[in-house]
Amino acid sequence: MQFQLLTNLPFITLLSVVIPIVLIIHWRRGNREAGILLIPMILFSFYIYAVIVFDTLFQFPAWRQTALRGLNLIDRLPAGPFSVSLHSCTGILSTLSLAIIMLRRSATMSRRQAQLDAELGAAREVQRVLVPEHTGAVPGFKVESAYEPAQQVGGDFFQILADGEGGILIVVGDVAGKGLPAAMLVSVLVGAIRGVAEFTMDPAELLSNLNERLVGRGGSGFSTALIARIGADGHVTIANAGHLSPYLDGREVELPGALPLGVASSTVYETTEFQLKPGSRLTFYSDGVIEAQGPDGELFGFERARDISMKSAAEIVETAKRFGQEDDITVVTVTRTAAVASAA
Repeated sequence: MQFQLLTNLPFITLLSVVIPIVLIIHWRRGNREAGILLIPMILFSFYIYAVIVFDTLFQFPAWRQTALRGLNLIDRLPAGPFSVSLHSCTGILSTLSLAIIMLRRSATMSRRQAQLDAELGAAREVQRVLVPEHTGAVPGFKVESAYEPAQQVGGDFFQILADGEGGILIVVGDVAGKGLPAAMLVSVLVGAIRGVAEFTMDPAELLSNLNERLVGRGGSGFSTALIARIGADGHVTIANAGHLSPYLDGREVELPGALPLGVASSTVYETTEFQLKPGSRLTFYSDGVIEAQGPDGELFGFERARDISMKSAAEIVETAKRFGQEDDITVVTVTRTAAVASAA
């Protein structure tokens, strides 16, 4: 056998020198997989070194018989009644090492996935507390809400708070992104809403306060939001921060444009006022309704959203889901009951 040393020198150096050294370094740093691969690589390196030595000896007539016996030995190692090749042993050990590494990684991934599922489950339970699944009775108003995240946890949020004067405060928003990062920002916003609402119920002031809190987080996220205060007499005051305008009895309420929360400091938010008459309904959407997408790529769109705005919140969400949900969907409807009008 003639071993073409010069021709195969780069390949030999890589397999028998570079790779074993790299594996040893990683193994000493605590990488167990490197240690598993190191065993067949050392054996393979020994095989290469032996072939080089015996092939070199074969070039000298006096050592030719010794070289042949050595080459024959490493190709036919005695193993009881059988004989095995050192090269074949390295191949088998390499395959076993890779199989062990794959099993270890699979087990690790399973554990990590289970841990992630548990964390997402905990996050969803927290979000159920922060984003109410059921709306309590509000005297003088019929309030319905429906929320359908696109993933286990979502970036939409809403709050329905009593204003202490017989009216209600509606907050609807949509954090940029999806999943756990968006849900974490939702928790910040909902906590801030509940805290600030103890001091002011003015929609514009609430938005300004929320905006400064997001800007103060160093650009870690932004959110659209719309806040409406509806008095017991039906007087509505709305301020908007880049969110979709609501629908009043099937017609879109015209609101001035404004930057979302967290984009720029000291943003001023304008308010719009109108009257919610007895029997009238306000319908608040997140953009998950508008951006629902059919199999052919067609968007649900504003026209369809307007046409179904007088349906119940659950029906609107279900309609958008059937069309093709792409994002978190939130719908809140507020109807002023006639009973309040007669009592007044």
